[in-house]
Amino acid sequence: MSAAPRDFAGGKTYLQLVMIPRLANSARAANTPPALQRLFKGRLRKETRQGHILLCLALWSTISFLFVSRFIYSSVVVEGASMTPTLQPNERHLLNYWLHHVIPFQRGDLVVLREHQESPKVVKRIIALPRETLQLRDDGVYVNGQRLREPYVPHDAYTYSRRMGDRKLTLGSDEYFVMGDNRLVSQDSRWFGPVRRSDLLGTIEP
Repeated sequence: MSAAPRDFAGGKTYLQLVMIPRLANSARAANTPPALQRLFKGRLRKETRQGHILLCLALWSTISFLFVSRFIYSSVVVEGASMTPTLQPNERHLLNYWLHHVIPFQRGDLVVLREHQESPKVVKRIIALPRETLQLRDDGVYVNGQRLREPYVPHDAYTYSRRMGDRKLTLGSDEYFVMGDNRLVSQDSRWFGPVRRSDLLGTIEP
């Protein structure tokens, strides 16, 4: 003789309210041990956090690299012999983009310049500063009537330019006169004239 199932609220039996959920939980527990379930949940959350951290680090590294290489430092390789013996071909140097914003360009600075947006970068030395008067003679460079000492130039360097002759050139308020140390082969302000401050990208150290 069997007893009829006892009715509970809503007409559901004890089997429906209690036993079936227990059996379902028991089945899930039998398939996956509780310790493994807790470990899996904890590891999932931990790996998700690690993934977010790694993504943030990667983005920050990329942004930092782009910022540094565009506004602070970048690497340049010397091409050609226009700056020998100070700089040798294929040497690598750091281009400092920000120093001239703190300390103005000085005579003797080695600068990287670009005449036009599509033209390649070149390295030259600043010879004369804005508003100075420059003259090229057979025996050297004269700035404001005084012969310029240039220990970085080879003793057999020939600075005089037929294109300029010995005429005096007074620079504007935003102009610089630049030349290469190897005067025999360098194409510089003797050829293309003074450069503007906006053409100077930064300085490098020999």
